[in-house]
Amino acid sequence: MNLLRKYPNLVLIFLSLISILFNKSFLLNPFVLICLYFSFSRGLKYYIINAILMIGLALTFSVNYGFEIAVVVVTYLFSTCLFALLIRKPSGKYFSLITMNILFLISVLLLGFSLENILLAIINTGLQFVIIKSWESLMLSWYDDSHVSTMVENAIVISSLAILGTFLEPIGLISIRIVLLFVGLKLKNETGLLAIFVTIVYAALFLNFSFINLAILFIPLLLVVFLPKYQIFVYLVTSSLLCLASPTPIYLNFSFYASIIVSGFYIFCKEEALDEILDFFKIRTQSYELIDKKYLAYTNGQITALTNYINLVDNLNALETSDPLKDALSKIKENVCANCDHYEHCKLKDDLDSLFKAKISSSDKKLITQRCISPYKLTMAINASYKAYQSEQQYFIKCQEANQRYKYLIKSIQRPLKSCSHGYEKKITNKVQQKIIESKLHYYQFWLNHQDIEVVFNLETYEEDEKQFSEFIKKNLENKYEKHAHSPNILTSTIQVSYCLAKLFTYEFGVVSEGLQKDFNGDNYLIKDKDESVYIILCDGMGHGKEASKCSAFLVNASESHLQLNTPLEDMMKDLNNILLLKNVQDNYSTMDLCEINLTSLRAKFIKAGAFITYIIRGRTIMKVDKHDLPLGIVSECNFQINICQLEVGDIIVIVSDGIGERIEVDPGILLINPTASMSLLAKNIFMTLQEKEPYRDDCTIITIRLI
Repeated sequence: MNLLRKYPNLVLIFLSLISILFNKSFLLNPFVLICLYFSFSRGLKYYIINAILMIGLALTFSVNYGFEIAVVVVTYLFSTCLFALLIRKPSGKYFSLITMNILFLISVLLLGFSLENILLAIINTGLQFVIIKSWESLMLSWYDDSHVSTMVENAIVISSLAILGTFLEPIGLISIRIVLLFVGLKLKNETGLLAIFVTIVYAALFLNFSFINLAILFIPLLLVVFLPKYQIFVYLVTSSLLCLASPTPIYLNFSFYASIIVSGFYIFCKEEALDEILDFFKIRTQSYELIDKKYLAYTNGQITALTNYINLVDNLNALETSDPLKDALSKIKENVCANCDHYEHCKLKDDLDSLFKAKISSSDKKLITQRCISPYKLTMAINASYKAYQSEQQYFIKCQEANQRYKYLIKSIQRPLKSCSHGYEKKITNKVQQKIIESKLHYYQFWLNHQDIEVVFNLETYEEDEKQFSEFIKKNLENKYEKHAHSPNILTSTIQVSYCLAKLFTYEFGVVSEGLQKDFNGDNYLIKDKDESVYIILCDGMGHGKEASKCSAFLVNASESHLQLNTPLEDMMKDLNNILLLKNVQDNYSTMDLCEINLTSLRAKFIKAGAFITYIIRGRTIMKVDKHDLPLGIVSECNFQINICQLEVGDIIVIVSDGIGERIEVDPGILLINPTASMSLLAKNIFMTLQEKEPYRDDCTIITIRLI
């Protein structure tokens, strides 16, 4: 199989010559037509070379046989050119094959009419199409990960390999045994059994084997399939015993010697070589299971990321939505009653909520005076706590009634879940493949060869279809592709175009981040590679200290989950904004600076939610990205603008929080302090230079990235 992938033209020439040797097996040699068909798919040059070699080999048998092959070659060529001219569609490639079989059937009816000949002609035609379709499906599965050749197709391919040598009986007995013995030993599954069965049917119909010869050939193979040990010994013994049942003496029976030769061939053949020969079939017969595991792992990964994201939201809401009444009563008991010696016997502690009012009545004051040993302190605590309670209660009610925002959150959760389900059912996780399928562009066939896109166009409408396809790739795919058009195949009315993924650029980065307080830093950042892009996120919580650090850390973690879920950037920003509004009891806001750089096209996207200016250094020129929207967590209806910039190799991107950005803006030339240094050193030099001028009064972060 590896040989076929590396040298397809040489293999095709070899098979074409082999097909000529089937000169007495069929009324019309189907393997000649199969080889001519695949020669057309390679192009006119390869067809002519194969045709000349086939005619030359046929002439060595007889002049009549050579003349017969020449007539077939010329007629096939003429019909193919005619159909290519009349029907300029890729589907027309089968018309020549059908025409040749119809002409042959007419010849059979005119020269030697019989039901047997008609039946053989029909079988001949069916055999051609079955083998062609099976090989085409197998070869397509090599390049297109989404296409998997079926068990039947794999079995037919193996059978066609097994019967290659049956043109000459002694050689055929050895070649067919070798292939099927390998199958029985190494391919113990449905494909292997089906391949043996198909070969049995072929041998019975076309090789004129007697019953005893079929038994000698196939019964030992079936035993090998089901035995876990001593397969070669059993194969050799069983073959020898069956040869004794043949009317031909064992010392004159070629099947006996063929069994010995095949057994010795296997014993001396390297185990690794056998595994490599049938490795493709072993993998592909289990490919459905492997594909299911792949997509299951993908789905599980998406669900895990989604679960982590939901946990972040649930934990925050659980902390922020406690009952203000209970909080107020707890504070009173903690500040007033906890240190009271009379607390254990106090009759007010269970009725304290009935006294918690905006204005304490005279009867309530009397009750407090009678039962509390520090009535004045308790009364003042109730009055003070109630004022705070009223303010907190408004926020509490606001959170309870925020159904609309929860609905938005639920919707944002449902979208990736549906995406996971859709991707699993359709077995498509590749975004490029999904977009091309949904685009409804005009093409005959396309597949992904690793990260490259291979497209076959109809030659008649090639210019228009290829132009639309190229425009679609440029506008809708983030990556950059280089187009390479192959030579057109006039005979099949197609032309193949390869859209090769441009080389991936890389990057170098440096980061310096220090909080104003020793244990807390309100700035948190993320640098993450995903697919062919790198994402840089910097969040700056309002103020500094513990709450600012918690808020910005939450946004960074939630953003990472969204990137894992492939959430569009605009949807991600809206979702994070709504979540901060839900938890905004303590006025926790945060800026967010997001940059996505595609490492094939070097196209960058910037979203700045209240974030400071981003600087792009190109040579000695400093460019700015300063279009920004409001920070996250302030207003509910907010659209976040995406700024797109085309970068170049060697560009340096500097992303900063406002603690250091405000100083850079006073003198942007400081960014050019040493642009040829490493990014870690550049970030450190800028940070230390500004600190020497004046100590920082806010959390500070600087991220430097150079495209290489």
